[in-house]
Parts: sequence; C-alpha cells; structure tokens
Amino acid sequence: EFVPVGDIDNLQVIRLSVKKASGENIIEVVDRVEDVIDAFPLPSDASVLLTGDQSEQVEILVEDLENNIIAGILFVIVVLLFFLGVRNAALVGLAIPLSMFLSFLVFAAMGQTLNFIILFSLIIALGMLVDNAVVIIENIYRFREEGYGPWEAARRGTAEVGGAVAASTATTVAAFAPMLLWPGIIGEFMGYMPLTLIVTLSCSLFVALIINPVVTGYLMKTDAETRGSSDEAPARRGFQLRDANGRVPRGRKIGLAAVAFTALIVGIANWKTLVFLAIAIPALVALFAYVLSPAHERFASETVPRMTARYRTFLAWMLQRDYSVRRPMLRNTLALGAFTAGFVLLIAGAVLNALAAPAGFLLIAPGLLALVVGVLGILFHALESAYLGGRTSVKLGLGFGAIVVALIVALSLSGRITYGPGGEGGVALVLELVALPIVIVLAGLAGVVFGGRRQRKTTSFGQPYLVLTDNRARLLTGTLATLVAIFALFAVAPTGTEFFPTTDPNRIIITAEAPIGTTIERSNEVADDVFNRVQGLVDGDQATASNTKNVATSVGIGGDAAFGGGS
Repeated sequence: EFVPVGDIDNLQVIRLSVKKASGENIIEVVDRVEDVIDAFPLPSDASVLLTGDQSEQVEILVEDLENNIIAGILFVIVVLLFFLGVRNAALVGLAIPLSMFLSFLVFAAMGQTLNFIILFSLIIALGMLVDNAVVIIENIYRFREEGYGPWEAARRGTAEVGGAVAASTATTVAAFAPMLLWPGIIGEFMGYMPLTLIVTLSCSLFVALIINPVVTGYLMKTDAETRGSSDEAPARRGFQLRDANGRVPRGRKIGLAAVAFTALIVGIANWKTLVFLAIAIPALVALFAYVLSPAHERFASETVPRMTARYRTFLAWMLQRDYSVRRPMLRNTLALGAFTAGFVLLIAGAVLNALAAPAGFLLIAPGLLALVVGVLGILFHALESAYLGGRTSVKLGLGFGAIVVALIVALSLSGRITYGPGGEGGVALVLELVALPIVIVLAGLAGVVFGGRRQRKTTSFGQPYLVLTDNRARLLTGTLATLVAIFALFAVAPTGTEFFPTTDPNRIIITAEAPIGTTIERSNEVADDVFNRVQGLVDGDQATASNTKNVATSVGIGGDAAFGGGS
C-alpha cells in the first residue's frame, strides 16, 4: 500500500527509476510496477512514493477526450432533434454508436489499441457519421409521406440515394487515403488519424445502407400516422403507458424491461453514470418538449419557406445576364479566362521544365503574365461589384466588421493577441483582420457618393453595370477576389506558424553543476542550498504550493529527464 509522505523535510530515500520500452503501453507498465511493489516484502516502517508518473497525464488526456466525445454526441443529438424531430433523430442517432462499435471491432481485428490520436479522430468523424444516415432516412420518410408502405419506402428510398451516398463517402475516404503513406516518425504518430477516419466512415456507410433501412422499416411513422389522422390538428402528447383498452402492450413491456435491465447494469458498473443519466435523460426530454419542438415547428413552417424564397430570388439574380452590349464576352470572361489560362500554362510549364529544362520557361513566362492580368481583373471586378452595391455594400461591410471586432476582442481577452512591447504580431494581426471590411465599406461609400451623380448604365433587366453584365461572372470574381485578398493580407501581416503550441510544463528540472574535483560533501551542501531555495519559493506562493506534488534531489549521480536514475 502506498503511504504519502506528510512532511516536507528532505528525507533520505532509495529511488528506483523505471522506463518503459519503446512501443509498450505506459499504463500497463505502471500497473505491473505497482503489482511488483505490492508483492515485494518491504520493511514495516518503509513508505513508498511514486514520482514522475507519466501515465497520469495519459489517463487524464484519454478521459478528457472521452468526455469530449460524449459531449459531442449530446450536441449532435440536440441538433438532430431540432431539425428532424424526435423519431427521425433517434433513427439517425442510432448510426453513431453502431458505427463506433463496428469501428472498434475492425480495430480489434487489425490488432490496433485505442490511443489519444484515435480518440481525437473519432471526435472529427463524429459529425460525419450521421451524414449518410440523414440522407437515407429523410429520403425514406419522403416515400412514406407519398403513401408507400414501410418496407417498400425503405427499399425505394435507399436505392434512390444509395449510390450518391456511397460516392460521397468514397470521395471523403479518398482524400484521407494518401495520409496513410505519411513517412517518418510524424507519419507513424499521425497515421492513426486517417486510418480511424477511413474505418469509421466506411462503417457508417455500412450502417446507413444495411442497418438503418431495416430499423426504419420497423419504427418509422409519418406525422399523420403519429397523430392518427392527417386531418387532426397537431398536439403534443405525453408518453402513454397503457393503450385505449387500459392494457400495457407487449412491446412496451419489453421496452420497459430492457430499460430497467440496462439501468441495473449501469448502476452496478458505475452509480455516478446512472445518476447522470437519470438526470440528463429527463432534462433532454423536457428540453425537446418545451424548447426544441416549438423551435423546430417555427423553423419548419416559417424560417425554411422564407429561406427558400430568398434562395430562389438569389438564383434568379445570379442567372441574369445581358449580352446585348458591345463586346460582351470580352467584358465578362477576360479576367476569369486570363486567370484560368495562367494556371494552366504554369502547370504545363512546370511539367515541361521537369522533362526538358529550361524549355518550360516558354510557357511559364506567358503563364505568369496571364495570371497577373487575371488577378488584377478579378480584384477590379470585385471592387466594381462593391461600388455598384452602394448602401448594401456598406451594410455588409459594417456587419462583417462587427464580426471581426468581436473576434478581435475575444482573442485579446483570451491572450491570443498581445499588444505593447513584444506584441507587434498582435497589431499586425488586427490590421490584417480589419483591412477587408474597411475596403468593402469604402467601396460602398464611393458608390453612394459618386454613383448617384450621373445616370449609370443599366442592363436589359435594370441592373446597373460598369463592365460586367453577367451576374455569374460577378459571383465568381467576387469569390476569387476574397481568396486573393486572404493570401495578400496574410503576406502583408503574417501571424507565424508553429508545429505545436506552447504549453506550461508539468515538471521542472534544475541542474546544478560544481567545478570538476568538488567533493561529494560540498556537492551535497550545494544541492541542499538549492532545495531550500526552491522550498522557499514554493512556500511563498499558495498557488505554487497547491500545484506542487513533490520535490526530489539527487547528488553525485548522472541524471536524466525523468527525475533521476542513471549511473
């Protein structure tokens, strides 16, 4: 049994440093070490103290990731409840545990053990697990509303979108597949992430195509079936244990028995989890009944039609074009054509240069010229669109600026942006963030001030124009101009990069070296003086004392980075 040392005296100890072999599980090594210590016949007055146990950090990290996965699942369920309703959300949410369980089976078959990279990758995949199930279940629901039976709707709904769902998943998996060939130590370290995402997404596709349609055929009901008749007014009904005849149906008996048995198992395994579930599930039910369900009804009946109408208006505007003006193709395609041609010529020149250097220069030089012309044209057309937008551009710029200011305030309060001496990078970052909204506002103000002084030319559908008469070209040039602006602003005010963020150390090592020939007694006096100084610093600050677990001192040995050990 481990007995903590209560005082702070610099006690005399015998210290043993244990290091795990490369590739071994540190948690299992620590458990075996503790078993050996428990079985060792120590004297009755001996105390054992573990220091520098790195498995504690690993366990804390894994527990944090597990908690994040659970929290992520809860948030995903809340989002599904809002958009799909309780029954369809339950059917879609079923894909999360089933996909993860299948993934764990695949990992076990591959001989892989869970580590924090795999758990972190599961958080990334969590939102993508339900994508396939959402598409298929919603399509099955559409067929049910059209009057098809449950199994015919499941067959038709899955067959109609199954190929598209499989293709969508395949494209995502293909994007991560090259990362499996990541070389070097970093590749061995990060290779678990693409492997986890590929396995998990493939399992989610299997669940969506095979398991979800079967479960949906048994459990899915339309709103009309749930209310009993499509003519009845929708009403929120509570859970009814008994039917109209006063009897408890067999299915509900089986369900209640399964819930009770599951609660018993969870309570035996961990009573805290049972208490949490006993509080969380009723809270989630109340949240859905009084918050999410009314919000979902308003969203489906008011917000979605309004968004659809606005989107139709936007599509109608985007498809408008007028080619009755002079040189319409040159007006609308010069910038985009030059930009595209420049990219193609640069790629072709690089290939030619690799095959027969320096012949690629014959394509690279005109490619660079065409690319510069295209970028300048894109920026000009973006400013043209902002100028013609007038007050609308000013409003959009101010709204964008408000978001940027809120982001700057949040980053400043969190310490990510620093000012004053040594904080020049923070000022550059602020200038980078506010530059684009300012440009949009200034272009809009110029349109307000100068655009009304003369009768501007308009297209056949009444849209004012300077150069562009095709709204598709305006949309494309505006999108590409935003991309160019992001690269330009980052080049002007770079924020810097780092492979890993700076974190506070959980262990501090002080090395004191005396001149060659110093006696061991003198070295011990120096070490004792260093220990007293450290202890004075610890005692002088309550926060430091509460965060200090132990202090160990070694004299006359070769130390290492794990608190002692060596020759």
